[in-house]
Amino acid sequence: MISAAAVLAVLLLHPSWSDRHVSPDVRARALTPVAEAIAEASGSTAEAARLVALGLHESRFGISVVRDGCSGLPASACDRRRARGAWQLHSAACVEAYEHRAGTEASIHAEARCAVRLMRGYMSSCREHGASPAHAAFAAMALGHCGLWVGSDQRVQTARRIERELLKAGKQ
Repeated sequence: MISAAAVLAVLLLHPSWSDRHVSPDVRARALTPVAEAIAEASGSTAEAARLVALGLHESRFGISVVRDGCSGLPASACDRRRARGAWQLHSAACVEAYEHRAGTEASIHAEARCAVRLMRGYMSSCREHGASPAHAAFAAMALGHCGLWVGSDQRVQTARRIERELLKAGKQ
């Protein structure tokens, strides 16, 4: 099991462009619930790494997305307002996350649990549609169904790098 402290340390290594003027302390406070949700929802370091990679590619864990669910961002943001949160989940896939006000700890934890559930399901049901189960899961998360997607390899590479970072952060 991975610790929330290790997850937070890794999240802080990858600042969002939109947060470039935000102090490290403010960023750490904003991302602490995300780190806790990832650590709680993940069954392994590899799974936590996939969740971090997905969030980095979807939202870069930008504070405005995590805290406000995309309010205040342009209309084109967050899949044209059809998705919200760090993992850019849609209400049809994650009803339980949408039962909570965006940006609350309850919502963030529900979003992490939903993202893990979706990834696990896609890794199992779509495994023949990718170079690996992780490739298939990242493709299905982006497409909404099993299929080949060129962006999945980059996300798998990110997840592998994040897994190494998590293991290093966990030893400190």
